[in-house]
Amino acid sequence: MEGILYISEYQSPIGVLTLAATDEGLVLCAGKEVVEKRGFVEKVSTELGVADFYKGDNSVMRAAKQWLDNYFAGIGNEKEPPLLYCGSPFQNKVWFKLTEIPYGATVSYSEIAKATDNPKAIRATANAIGANRLWIFIPCHRVIGANGRLTGYAGGLKAKKFLLDLEAKNRLKLK
Repeated sequence: MEGILYISEYQSPIGVLTLAATDEGLVLCAGKEVVEKRGFVEKVSTELGVADFYKGDNSVMRAAKQWLDNYFAGIGNEKEPPLLYCGSPFQNKVWFKLTEIPYGATVSYSEIAKATDNPKAIRATANAIGANRLWIFIPCHRVIGANGRLTGYAGGLKAKKFLLDLEAKNRLKLK
């Protein structure tokens, strides 16, 4: 894919999120510190074959920011911006399953493994979830331990709890 990778930041209640998008879709939405530590921008640009960067917004980025504004305000989002999954076939399958978790609901890692027809691949499923670069849009924060406890979230358990509490508070309002 040729083109430009647009990079921008979004100030959210869980901290600064770094966003990246091409004209085809959003490829990155993750905490700024995590993005820098894990080299996500470089990884995404390599995977997409994009060499040109532009600090600013395009139409996909503007739609993503509006979607995030609505999400954090507890307003329903009828249309998500286009997302580009940049992972292995297994990761993409897991991430797609995460998008099927209803707003305000939670599931366990083993439930996601079963849903991807890999019931014994719980650790691989957890690794795929941990590699998610589209936080909130691909709601990995809705995955919890089998015992019901909050586990693993690249943005930290405080952010995960905030997102789950936000959804729980707004779930009834959005029905």
